[in-house]
Amino acid sequence: MKDKDQLYIDIAKACLAAINQNAGASPQEAYEKVYEAIDSAMQEQFGPMMKAYDRARNALNTIAELGEEDFDKAPDIALAALNEPH
Repeated sequence: MKDKDQLYIDIAKACLAAINQNAGASPQEAYEKVYEAIDSAMQEQFGPMMKAYDRARNALNTIAELGEEDFDKAPDIALAALNEPH
């Protein structure tokens, strides 16, 4: 995972590219392209992290719902969530 500075740099580069590519557009069109660039960069940067979060949350919910007789399945559920490809 990239550090905070690199994340900000990547997002700034995406914004600058959108501005440069839309230099002749109206201000509103240019703003919309910059917003789209920010959304895209954020999704690219944080999408994998959010998928990992969802996998972990689903695994924890499954573990929380286990009956006492199925507690021994908890480690396998956790490992499956951790080992699932990105």
